[in-house]
Amino acid sequence: MRNVIAAILILVSISVLMLVRMPGVTQLRSYPISTLEQEANSMQMKLDASTTVGSRAEIEKNQVRREKMYYRIEILRRSFGLEWLAACMGLFGIGLIALNFINKVESSRVTRRVRVHELMPTEVYVDEADYHRRTQDSFPSRDAAISWYETDPLRICSYCGSNTVKPVKGQKGDELQLITFYKRVPQGAKDLRIVYGSSWFVYPAAELQCEKCNQKVLR
Repeated sequence: MRNVIAAILILVSISVLMLVRMPGVTQLRSYPISTLEQEANSMQMKLDASTTVGSRAEIEKNQVRREKMYYRIEILRRSFGLEWLAACMGLFGIGLIALNFINKVESSRVTRRVRVHELMPTEVYVDEADYHRRTQDSFPSRDAAISWYETDPLRICSYCGSNTVKPVKGQKGDELQLITFYKRVPQGAKDLRIVYGSSWFVYPAAELQCEKCNQKVLR
């Protein structure tokens, strides 16, 4: 869906830029906008008043309509900054595509080596000593926590040497969670939500199995 929106934005941006850069539009850049508006209104009045029929008359009307369109485009360009608006739409569309590509690359990098279930973030109230004790085995970022799973020595089978050791299917798999620690509130005091910090915690599966030789490993 994101790519579809990005494609639409880019196509609209290109179309608008092509319109405002047509020779019939660019030659009007030197005229004041008041002159352009008067000429456009004059052309519309001429079209409304025309009663002539025939192929030649229709050709002349089409010529007037085309000229009026050039004037209207130039008026809109100046009034709403169509070039800047189109450029911003195009850049935003390109940014969406780039972001989607980066997300896919990052996602494939992670899922290619490990499959980790991310638990809902939670909050805990602790005292300072408990905070330091509980965060000794934590990680400062999500990437660092996933890297721990990727470099876990138990991922390499001690029998066949394969790197396809994974949690046993049907059992609890590898998990990680973000925990934010708040300073414990003394009895009767107002909770000021004083933050000690946030850390990522890993909860590895208790039982692993090699997909190649079926050897099982218990933590």
